Amino acid sequence: MSGDWQTQQTVLTKKATSKDRRGTSAVNRASRSGNVDVDKKYGGGGNQQKTGQKNTAVLDRETEELKHEAVSKDFSKHLREARTNKGWTQKDMAQKINEKAPSNSRV
Repeated sequence: MSGDWQTQQTVLTKKATSKDRRGTSAVNRASRSGNVDVDKKYGGGGNQQKTGQKNTAVLDRETEELKHEAVSKDFSKHLREARTNKGWTQKDMAQKINEKAPSNSRV
């Protein structure tokens, strides 16, 4: 009687969705079978903004004023004497030291 009945195995499978075809396991399976080449993109996903560890509140509270120290009166007197001994005006001296004329008049 066992010969009258033919047994047939049926396997129920879920229809593959597009998400399943793009999944890691599907890509690995296709790569092993040789159907696709998977290359890592150079700089892929590089359009993300990366921010450093800035504490803007601390920077906003920073109130220290940064100024250069003033030169001594003695130095400015010697500089003025040396300039006049050479016969240079403030504008001539500014050209020689590659600065604007008002910057060396404060000295």
